[in-house]
Amino acid sequence: MIEGVKFYGSPLQPRQPKERPMAFGRRRGAELKEEWAKIPADVDVLLTHTPPATILDVSPYTGKPIGCEELLKALTKKAPAVHVFGHVHNGYGSLAKPKTLFINASTAVERRGAQGTINPPVSFWVQKKADRKGSSAGMLITAAAP
Repeated sequence: MIEGVKFYGSPLQPRQPKERPMAFGRRRGAELKEEWAKIPADVDVLLTHTPPATILDVSPYTGKPIGCEELLKALTKKAPAVHVFGHVHNGYGSLAKPKTLFINASTAVERRGAQGTINPPVSFWVQKKADRKGSSAGMLITAAAP
């Protein structure tokens, strides 16, 4: 919690094929569903390594989405104001949905930073709004996202 804004982060991602081992991999389906259930219901800013399925997650190799289906399901229930992730480098950018601003902040343009090409940093500003009585009521989001 920072100045009334609740953050939650996770390095988890769907397990990759054996020829591409990566840290923090979990099996798609029940194993990831159990992990994403740990996201607090009142989270304001969610930080994950992996994107949710179908959101800024198209593989440059297959042309298909490779994000996490279980994460997408969890987000429809939890609806953080902002979800920041990476992993799929060519998905760099942002997408505003009615309840959540999704930001793929992948640094490297090429796979694992090949050829030294990097994306510009992404910044966003988020603040709890107060109602007339002084209690928190919703989020005010200003994003300088790509």
